[in-house]
Amino acid sequence: MYRTQNQKLGYGIFEDQRVDVKWVRSGGYTELLSDNALTWSRDGGSEGEVKILYGAVVDSKITQVIIVSEGNKSANIIDHHGIRIWYGI
Repeated sequence: MYRTQNQKLGYGIFEDQRVDVKWVRSGGYTELLSDNALTWSRDGGSEGEVKILYGAVVDSKITQVIIVSEGNKSANIIDHHGIRIWYGI
C-alpha cells in the first residue's frame, strides 16, 4: 500500500519469487482523509484473483476492523507515522 500526493491510499500486488519480487498489478484508490471514521474499498475477487478489502482508519478511537462480508474476519491495521490503514485478504 502507498500514499499518493493527493491524499489517497493505493496498493499493489506482488509475487514472491524467492530471490526477488515481481509486480503483478496495481489496484484502486480510497481516500485517506474523510469525515467518516473509516474509509474502504475492494478489488479483485474474480476467479483466480486475490480479493483485497482496504481503507484508512480515520478515527483514532478505532482499534479493530471486522469485515462482516467475509464471515466476521478481523482485518490488519497498520500505523505508520500517524497514517492508519487496514486491509483484509
